[in-house]
Amino acid sequence: MNTSMNLSRRLLLKGLGISIALPWLESAHLLAKAQEEPKRFACLFIGDGICPTTWWAKGNGADMELGSSLEPLAPFKQNINVIRGLHNREGDGGHAKCTGNILSGAALKRGSIIQGGISMDQRLAKHFEEETAIPSLVLGCEQPVSGFHESQYSMVYASHISWRSPDSPIPIELYPALAFDSLFGSQVGKLQGSILDQVLEQANDLKRKVSGFDQIKLDEYLTSVRETEQHVQRLNRRQAKDMELGSSLEPLAPFKQNINVIRGLHNREGDGGHAKCTGNILSGAALKRGSIIQGGISMDQRLAKHFEEETAIPSLVLGCEQPVSGFHESQYSMVYASHISWRSPDSPIPIELYPALAFDSLFGSQVGKLQGSILDQVLEQANDLKRKVSGFDQIKLDEYLTSVRETEQHVQRLNRRQAKENVAANVPLHQRPPAGQPGNFREYCRLMADIIALAFQTDRSRIATMLMSRDLSGQVYPFLNIRDDHHSYSHSNTGPEYQAIVRCHVEQYAYLIEKLSKMQEGEKTVLDNSCIMFVSEHWNAHNGQQVPVVLAGGLGGKLQTGRSLDYLNAGNDKRKLCSLYLSIMDRMGLKLSEFGDSRERLAGL
Repeated sequence: MNTSMNLSRRLLLKGLGISIALPWLESAHLLAKAQEEPKRFACLFIGDGICPTTWWAKGNGADMELGSSLEPLAPFKQNINVIRGLHNREGDGGHAKCTGNILSGAALKRGSIIQGGISMDQRLAKHFEEETAIPSLVLGCEQPVSGFHESQYSMVYASHISWRSPDSPIPIELYPALAFDSLFGSQVGKLQGSILDQVLEQANDLKRKVSGFDQIKLDEYLTSVRETEQHVQRLNRRQAKDMELGSSLEPLAPFKQNINVIRGLHNREGDGGHAKCTGNILSGAALKRGSIIQGGISMDQRLAKHFEEETAIPSLVLGCEQPVSGFHESQYSMVYASHISWRSPDSPIPIELYPALAFDSLFGSQVGKLQGSILDQVLEQANDLKRKVSGFDQIKLDEYLTSVRETEQHVQRLNRRQAKENVAANVPLHQRPPAGQPGNFREYCRLMADIIALAFQTDRSRIATMLMSRDLSGQVYPFLNIRDDHHSYSHSNTGPEYQAIVRCHVEQYAYLIEKLSKMQEGEKTVLDNSCIMFVSEHWNAHNGQQVPVVLAGGLGGKLQTGRSLDYLNAGNDKRKLCSLYLSIMDRMGLKLSEFGDSRERLAGL
């Protein structure tokens, strides 16, 4: 082995704007300064509670007995803690209220104003943000919903478990392909200064090779980019001038020869007050009153569809004001009031509110548009690296690259399958999977689990959440021969149908545990250095007096595993869910004096 190699603990292969971080390698570990393996945290969430009669554990270690809901975890008895009796004080009281604070323990505000708390995963993401490329992954397998529950709590709470601030949940990534791309995409958003400064040498080299005319065109283009950057930095400060038009139109005076001011057009379906007027301004569609969103595809998205093969970015959907949820007094959803671009009758396009990110999107990675595998772009570098590392590392490198290839192929298979199933007839084959209900829930969850595992293995991110099903879930499970939706069966949560639903979710959790347990990291595994939590918002229908929790992984030896722990009779002050979170954050190096409703760590953990 060549000991003169300059190896760091995390290596990168680079090609075509892609950065692929490699897993822990023996050679890097021997040559670099000794470092402690990173600690990771992930939370997998099932909505609407579990099946109490089959959710139990007795004993410890290899002798642990598990109820049928938890049987998929049997191979990992030595790696898990099944915790009973924890209490989320502010989560008791029905749907929506139970979920929005499952990772914060904060009191939620009833009504149209969203108010909760920062979730513990985002506290950890902030703690590690300088150490990883991606602070956290926030993934989901079910579309968020808007509107209100009958309790008058916003359904925003029912659809999100990760919150960056008390009034802002983290948008959920529902597209597996985009989640995958985020692991290997461009780092334009993290560059210091101008992106032109990063490519100045290449630009100067190019200028020496082209004609005088092209040199002028190149200078003009680069100047235009620089000016756009400066424009972003100045936050679009405008210069005011005296005009002859009406005062509202005065800014257009320099362009009088280029504009048409049109008066008197009528949007028949837009008449009738706020919310209703806006949601169809680019579609003219009749909007549906109530909690079910129904409108029409907007004309800008019709045009985006028409030109999608000719441009890198089908459309820009930008905004200068945060969207709101809830209902107008007319009973039209405020989703209509906040969006003018709609990709389908029930799905508005998310608005980009950050000018810098909108700018980055113009010059970012083209991972999602590459033909073939991203590994093909770095194959030569990979082969060169293999010749320089030990035999053990060659095996590890092959295992890792195979894992990446399998995940890519998984994405491609899902693309093809969903295209055949016509999940979204207007989405062409080459695009990412659609945001709606997946054709196969198990495959969807496992693909997301693959992405979490890759992120942890490569140390691209150390924090992840996955909402497998939301509160008041509408997930359906035809492969289980179950005909109705998830939430409907939850009210008969001891029946065979809901038992099957809960067990299916636990199987996906077990899939991720197994995957992490096979990823070696020095003398341990990635699972050994992680804490993977499975949780639901309540024990059974509308009962938040206790929260079902399973933890897998030992956080590098800081968390004892192989136990069944019961806090039900410990007293409310000694069984707080937020005490568990304080204990986990402690073990990951983030020490807080209080969190949620707790100032104490969970005794006996």
